[in-house]
Amino acid sequence: TGCESTRTKITININPTPLSPTVRDTTYCNNTNADTLKAIPLSSHSLYWYGINSTGGTPSAFGSKPNTSVLGSFNYYVSQKNNTTGCESSRAKIIVIINPLPLAPFVKDTSYCNNAISDTLRVNATSGSTLLWYGNNATGGTGNSIAIKPITTSVGTAMYYVSQIITASGCEGPRSKISVTTKPIPSAPAISRDSANNLVANINGIIWFKDGLAISDTTQKFKPSIAGSYTAKTTQNGCISPMSSPYYYLVTNVINFNNDEFIKLAPNPFFNQINLDFNVKGYQKLNVDVFELTTGNRVFSRQGLNAGMPISLGKLSPGTYIINITSNDNKIVQQFKILKL
Repeated sequence: TGCESTRTKITININPTPLSPTVRDTTYCNNTNADTLKAIPLSSHSLYWYGINSTGGTPSAFGSKPNTSVLGSFNYYVSQKNNTTGCESSRAKIIVIINPLPLAPFVKDTSYCNNAISDTLRVNATSGSTLLWYGNNATGGTGNSIAIKPITTSVGTAMYYVSQIITASGCEGPRSKISVTTKPIPSAPAISRDSANNLVANINGIIWFKDGLAISDTTQKFKPSIAGSYTAKTTQNGCISPMSSPYYYLVTNVINFNNDEFIKLAPNPFFNQINLDFNVKGYQKLNVDVFELTTGNRVFSRQGLNAGMPISLGKLSPGTYIINITSNDNKIVQQFKILKL
């Protein structure tokens, strides 16, 4: 018929597209535990996560969790949807960087002798990295930038641990183990004299001393050519023992120089007094030093004695003593073993 009806009104609302959610780029170290990524939606909006899909893909309400097993830079995407209008924003990009870990530091085991003064352990960090020390903690503990100084008061082996951290990324690598061995100090050698008049130490690795000064002989057994006070130390596993008790290698009690020259001490044994008699051309006075045989301590000393002068030793305890007779120019050096009753 061509007849037209009245008009019906259709209202169309054009709602605004939300802004993309607020995001923040982040970094992780290789093979560390990663948190789910976070974004801040507008009020009355919900987040839609698309993983690594910049377009397409199926959204999820759960945040993406980065894979830190692969090094590199990766992009993750998230949008937000208005809960009232259903309008979805464009996707925001989150850049996630997975940084490498440094290698474990190169270390070297070391050792000390018991109660030796130790030095701080020395390890070189790679370029761009710093060290973290963990004491005896193979795992856990709190890292410290101050190097460890081993304790040497107890014999045995201790383990110390150190890692390195890349300064720019803050990524920390595996820990290296340093073994520090504290070795025992060997006992002082015991010195004896055999039937062939050799001085014999009860252990090898010997350093011999005469009158406190090291001499060239280093064998376990040797025959001194000069009378004197002999001691020894031994070196075992790089550790030096205390000094042995002194052993006095003696000569005869009467020294004959020529037909009419001599040095003599009498009586021997004695009670309180001993007499020094001598006749040596060019020498009017001699010096006397008395030492305990067992300890090596000097207990009496007198300079410039004339021949025939008595030496009063009544204050000494009964026992065996060594008397050194010397001249001021040290051209005369003689030694006697005496017994005080």
